Amino acid sequence: MSGATETTTHPRALWEEALAAAKLRGVDFTTLSGEELKALYTSEDADIELLPQNLGEAIDAFEADPLARAVFGDAMFDSFVSFKRQEWTEYHTHVSDWELQRYLKFF
Repeated sequence: MSGATETTTHPRALWEEALAAAKLRGVDFTTLSGEELKALYTSEDADIELLPQNLGEAIDAFEADPLARAVFGDAMFDSFVSFKRQEWTEYHTHVSDWELQRYLKFF
């Protein structure tokens, strides 16, 4: 895989390239049934690595994956990780309507 060299690359093109790179490494998502994919989220089996349970864990997993950097290229990879970390931070600092309605009455 050549890797993206700029941040203007369309995300769909990057996704297709990432899937192709994974397939070259023996990962074929089309062979897993819906139940098998669901089991990846909930399995207690020590032989199965659980998928990330939130955006923060997904960012960490993505950042630790050398294939992701190879496919996305340094500039796009760093930009994407930075953007997603900022999104995760904003998510945690946002006060929802539910929180306002539930907790504001205590003040």
